[in-house]
Amino acid sequence: TDTWISKGGRVSLNAVVATYLDDSWNLKSVVLAATPLAGRHTATTLQAKLERVIKFYDLNVGSVTSDSASNILKAVSDMQFPRIPCFFHQMHLIVSSSLDDWSDKNIIIVLKKLARTLNMSPSKREFFFELTSKDGRELIGICKLLSPFLQYTLR
Repeated sequence: TDTWISKGGRVSLNAVVATYLDDSWNLKSVVLAATPLAGRHTATTLQAKLERVIKFYDLNVGSVTSDSASNILKAVSDMQFPRIPCFFHQMHLIVSSSLDDWSDKNIIIVLKKLARTLNMSPSKREFFFELTSKDGRELIGICKLLSPFLQYTLR
């Protein structure tokens, strides 16, 4: 599940996507709902939206993947579903917070921030080492693929 808010906050949409394995063990994803989200985006509001979708499709939920916003964390926790942090949201936060440092071309500052973060949080350290050991080659490929876009991102 994820919520998208337009620039200026005029439009908010809440999306629910199901990811599953078909009978041939192929990974599939389907958008189950993309509905307007009016008012405050509280845990109660998000929980009600998610419960409606689950009931409508009569789903057996194995886990919920989401970003780490406090409202969705509480909604998923209150529903007592296992939660899997969204890898791409995590990467977006890392890249976004690093862009200013990269624009200064000060790699030492970036590395110090990374070291400080990893030293302060065992869970982030575990995530980092798991990520780098399993997906390091893929990340290097992604970085190479995205490097031509860096100059346009910094404008």
